[in-house]
Amino acid sequence: MNAQSRPAPTDMQLIARREIEAKPGALEVPSPSEPYRVAKCLNRELYTANGLPTLAYWRGDFWRHEGTHWELRSVLGRNPHIKLKNDLYRVLDAAVYEKHQGDGKATLVDWKPTSSKLNNTIDALMSLVDYVVPDNATPPMLAGDTGELPGNPGEFVAMENGLFHIPTGKMHPHTPRLFNTYCLPYAYDPNAITPVWSQFLAETFAHDPNAEKCLQEFAGYIISGRTDMHKALLMVGPRRAGKGTILRVLTQLVGKNNTVAPTLNSLGGDFGAWSLIGKPLAVIGDAREAKPGNNQVMTERLLGIIGEDSITVDRKGISPWSGKLSNRFVIASNELPRFVDASGAIVSRFMMFELQRSVEGNEDTHLGAKLSKEMPGIFNWALEGLKRLEEAGRFTVPTTMAEMTNHMHDAASTAHQFIEDCLEVTGNENDRVRTPEVYKMWTRWHQENGYRNTPNQATMCRNLRAASGQRINDRLRDLPDSTKKERKRARFVLGIKLRPVDFYY
Repeated sequence: MNAQSRPAPTDMQLIARREIEAKPGALEVPSPSEPYRVAKCLNRELYTANGLPTLAYWRGDFWRHEGTHWELRSVLGRNPHIKLKNDLYRVLDAAVYEKHQGDGKATLVDWKPTSSKLNNTIDALMSLVDYVVPDNATPPMLAGDTGELPGNPGEFVAMENGLFHIPTGKMHPHTPRLFNTYCLPYAYDPNAITPVWSQFLAETFAHDPNAEKCLQEFAGYIISGRTDMHKALLMVGPRRAGKGTILRVLTQLVGKNNTVAPTLNSLGGDFGAWSLIGKPLAVIGDAREAKPGNNQVMTERLLGIIGEDSITVDRKGISPWSGKLSNRFVIASNELPRFVDASGAIVSRFMMFELQRSVEGNEDTHLGAKLSKEMPGIFNWALEGLKRLEEAGRFTVPTTMAEMTNHMHDAASTAHQFIEDCLEVTGNENDRVRTPEVYKMWTRWHQENGYRNTPNQATMCRNLRAASGQRINDRLRDLPDSTKKERKRARFVLGIKLRPVDFYY
């Protein structure tokens, strides 16, 4: 009812209005029996700013623009619209509506929100959302008319003082027309410097300057939002060698609220990938080998996420989520973690370096506080790394990476090391050895190298095939001394010759 058509207020209404005025944030809305009209009113009053919608619907959830970025209005593990309900509860608890009496009179009464009233309103609100983002879309992305934003949405980084355009270095005002799900927790300052961070890097990477460049490029890779290079970062070193400091700096670079910290073991669990949704950075500190039952699943998930594959994520109590996760992984450990992967593909996903200088006993207890003040400068440092990465088209290879890669290959796939020690791979199917004979060598090799469990014969054949790039196969073949009439057959491993190994003979 508009102001011109509304009848003059009665004494009861005037009293009610005076009571409502004492409620901060009170809003007059339609009756709870008209949820669609209520939703239209809320959409106009709560979810519009400067004429632009600030409510979106994406992948089964509402998102609200918070001035700098879009924020999920649900809570993991609970009702998918719980935050939206909380928003509406706060507003509608102080709201009123006109209740018409039998004598034709109307009075203002409290709206009194209940769960059923809010559910009806939310159902109606879903049909009014202006921005319905496709489920297969990946932020940052366009939402509506984006004429004021020059360039692709992926070229912008949301910061406290605006949207930073990476190619031009220019700032633009925040706008809900850019569907971005996080904002860096500091302002852009082109003149910011990093004296403390620079000194820390020089001392930490004195043994491997290329590793410092790799870290700088990966920091740029993180803030750019890119995932197309299909790489994660792994750093290994002793206690107090700088791993924790680097992880904390990268976390602050993106923001604690935009970072998730799983474990390798949790990534192999039923709901292990759930926490990764919507987080640009995943840090795993003090990585420990996953349990045997989880290691293979964890490795497969890492391969899929880093490789930009679409995956299905189970969520407890609600429907599974499917899509591409945009996490960049940074893993730190005192020793090389082991990934179960017969093909060795997981090793190629990592840039890695070793830290060697420990400051145990001489720690600077104020280093973290000093570096927190340098975050705008560290952002500029990361931009320099991103520029170098884009010019080269690849990451700088640390000096310490080659040896680490070899050790990871051996740990990820015992088949690789077994082939190197015991087999000559020819790829010629005329070169063949009976499978039980190869398995006997396989079993003895595992025992000699201290492995507690030896994969069975079928697994051995599968792993050898993967580790050799399909050059090794196992097939049923006629025995050399069998006649046509007898037709005796046995299983052979094809494409190999046995090396002379002391323990075997």
